[in-house]
Amino acid sequence: MSMNQFSDWTSEEFLSYVNKGFIIPDKIQRSKSKITRASLLLPDKVDWRTSNNVIGDIKDQGKCGSCWAFSANGVMESYISILTGIMPDLSEQNLVDCVYNRDGCQGGSFNDAFNYTQNKNGLNSQTTYPYVSGSKAKVYNY
Repeated sequence: MSMNQFSDWTSEEFLSYVNKGFIIPDKIQRSKSKITRASLLLPDKVDWRTSNNVIGDIKDQGKCGSCWAFSANGVMESYISILTGIMPDLSEQNLVDCVYNRDGCQGGSFNDAFNYTQNKNGLNSQTTYPYVSGSKAKVYNY
């Protein structure tokens, strides 16, 4: 942790900024597949912070209520990295512009982002479809 643009904000100010745009879905679609702990060989605990290439860079949504797109992409990027060893940089702007039943910067649901990505067989990368909503997003490398 270090000093940044949020250091002098109250907890309430920070939460209202980072949660801007998050909409709780009326109904969450559950996966049809059943995975039980007994069927998996999992360690008792994992510290993902020390795992190589599993957690992406910190990103800033700017003044756009697109936290739903950033949170969904963070999950998908980490999942892909765990499976392949390659950390993608997926396009939040792709979701903000194209998730059909949401209004981009006015909010959304990570569930809708997952469904959109699955239905379209993936997302563009940050390189081919950069984030521009809410002024230019900044990436902080820590």
